[in-house]
Amino acid sequence: MQPRTTAREVHLLNPSEAAEAEPVHLTGVVTVSGGWKNSFFLEDVTGGIAVNRAPGGPELRPGDRVAVDGVTSPGDFAPTVNRASVRVLGHGPLPVPSHMHAADLGWGGQDSEWVEVEGEVRAVERKVLAEHLTVRLLLNMGAGEPTPVRVVAPEPNFAWESFTGATIRMRAVCATIWNKRRQFAGIRFITTSRADFVVTHAAPADPYDVPFRPIAGLAQYSHATRNAGQVEVQGTVTLVEPHRGFFLQDGSGAAFVVDKQEQPALNTTVVVVGFPAVTGGVPTLLASRFQRVGTGTVTPRALRSATEVVARSDDAESTACDGMLLQTAGTLVDFTPGLHDATLFLKSDNLLFRAYLPMQASRTIPWQRGSVLQLRGVCEATGDDTDTEGFLLRLRSQEDVTLLQRAPWWTAMHALWLSGALGATALGMLAWVAFLRRQAHLRKLISIDALTGLYNRRAFLLLAEKQMEIMRRRKSALLLFYFDVDNFKHINDTYGHRAGDAALKDVAALLRQVFRESDTVCRMGGDEFAALVRNVTPESEATLRERLTDLLRIDNQRGQRPFRIALSVGAVYYDHTCANRSIEDVLEHADALMYGNKRQRREAKMMPLAV
Repeated sequence: MQPRTTAREVHLLNPSEAAEAEPVHLTGVVTVSGGWKNSFFLEDVTGGIAVNRAPGGPELRPGDRVAVDGVTSPGDFAPTVNRASVRVLGHGPLPVPSHMHAADLGWGGQDSEWVEVEGEVRAVERKVLAEHLTVRLLLNMGAGEPTPVRVVAPEPNFAWESFTGATIRMRAVCATIWNKRRQFAGIRFITTSRADFVVTHAAPADPYDVPFRPIAGLAQYSHATRNAGQVEVQGTVTLVEPHRGFFLQDGSGAAFVVDKQEQPALNTTVVVVGFPAVTGGVPTLLASRFQRVGTGTVTPRALRSATEVVARSDDAESTACDGMLLQTAGTLVDFTPGLHDATLFLKSDNLLFRAYLPMQASRTIPWQRGSVLQLRGVCEATGDDTDTEGFLLRLRSQEDVTLLQRAPWWTAMHALWLSGALGATALGMLAWVAFLRRQAHLRKLISIDALTGLYNRRAFLLLAEKQMEIMRRRKSALLLFYFDVDNFKHINDTYGHRAGDAALKDVAALLRQVFRESDTVCRMGGDEFAALVRNVTPESEATLRERLTDLLRIDNQRGQRPFRIALSVGAVYYDHTCANRSIEDVLEHADALMYGNKRQRREAKMMPLAV
């Protein structure tokens, strides 16, 4: 087979054609290199392409002229070159980039191309990813939300924050953001150093010399302030969310300030300079900087009932208090501890709502269902279409919870116990059965996945945390499996969503056979599953993989479906020596191994479940 010799030839392949691993021979210039995934971007006279190198090979720099020999791959969004060997032919200037506007970059058509764009820097953030320092900029190109820019090899001592508020012209690779269904979700830019940036309009010498606005004005129409860029607001901090930002409130309203680098203390009065962002709820500021100007307190808005939070207009519900510090009361229905926050389920009149309290603070409060609690916290609208609560409250500390009335001893439960002790009447017994059913139904809704009957993600994380505590105490070991159903989108698209649901149920039934009743098996969401196995040795993984392979082979041979089920698998063994690792860390590791398994099998054209 004659090799593909241009980047455009590879890019024009559809996913099934690219999966054929056709030979590729390219000659071009490296535009961005040195990522921790051993990959780089290459540009030839026809366009750009992402290249995944085989292990080893020479160290590459932008500007290197290289010869690449590899095979085609469908990639995660657009076709790529895989298993490539690379020879450096020389070094020279980078190619002349194609000048692009925001309107030119829709739907990922310029994926991997070397382009030049211009825009205003909205925020700058330093991050360490996979032990590599990166700088992330948000670039406003005048069309919707700002576009992320990642600088993969930045000079660590350069004041990247000086770009905030400046208009820059930048050359970079146009990369794509996608979802697991290979669908376009946005663009991002990847570049190498500050040499790729030219400042065309410097930021103001005084960063605080910008228009002042009341917080409520950030989300309201004003002809005079449209396209004004940065604005200044002042208010008092009502809630701090580490590594995310903080809520701010003045006399007019509330806003959320996105600042992942630094957060002020609670009840600090600050002046914030930032860029208003488009949101559907509480106004948001992409913060460039803030300074403390004093301390203060915000008096919470007192509500007689939580139902006052949800305003009804023209038969539509909206949360009128979004982002505001509120005080309301409710009856405690249930209490569930979590990894970081405890979740309180409360009822006020006919409205069920939630409150989140930091887990550490919740341990000092004697929770009792049926108690009436007064809560003080920041209101946040829930945007989930399946969520009927309408809002939740984020509490800051145990001081935000006040017990108004203890749960009465003479509850319906005690009345039923007394009726049973005295030989309860038939009516009493029916009421007791109905009560138990309601309680079981509530527990099931909270912890069980409705489709498969397995634990859901929330319950799995809760149970996994408890198992990790037991593992550390007993100095035992755990084994975490992470599964993904291969080609699930193809099953849904070809045979319909009923067939997809049936496939998920079959996978759940299969996992119940593989693992013990004492193991924790769950559906993490979509087509992904997980299993946590106790009392294991390093050899247990191979045994369970073999059992899973055999059962899946038998199930597929029965031919009861018009398609075969295949799974990609990642597994992590960890014991008490890994006590400092959280369950999120272990899940992330297993997820990465699962996707590595999926990619390896796809590239090698192995049979399903080659785990």
